[in-house]
Amino acid sequence: MRAEDILREPERLERKMRILAEEIAQIRASLQPGGVDYAADRVQGGGNRDKYPAAMDRIIEREKRFWELDARRTWLTDIRIPELLELVSDDRSRDVLRCYYICRHSLREVAEIVHWSVPTVNRLRRQGLADIDTHLHSDMY
Repeated sequence: MRAEDILREPERLERKMRILAEEIAQIRASLQPGGVDYAADRVQGGGNRDKYPAAMDRIIEREKRFWELDARRTWLTDIRIPELLELVSDDRSRDVLRCYYICRHSLREVAEIVHWSVPTVNRLRRQGLADIDTHLHSDMY
């Protein structure tokens, strides 16, 4: 896996977590009186009592997946990514990577924060990624 893929993974996990949270909310709403689960209901109306166990199973399944993703995201942001950033030899590159991937600023915003040009920030970002990739690939062999 490339350094950039690892550094972007928390963002991808958060998107998946938002989707799961929305699905959970929709399932819960379908259990309310008069609620309709458009994915499962063929006919509107009727009692929700008979679909309650299946809906709860779907909620539990999604919540379990949500917390698995959250644990992975937490491990990445609290442990793995800081370890990877320490592999970057240049402090400026490390700061750029932190601003861009962890704080999720755009390159233009990072350039404004550190008072450098966008091309300089982009070059430092690429250098930092190359440092991490070098270490990642050397650990594989």
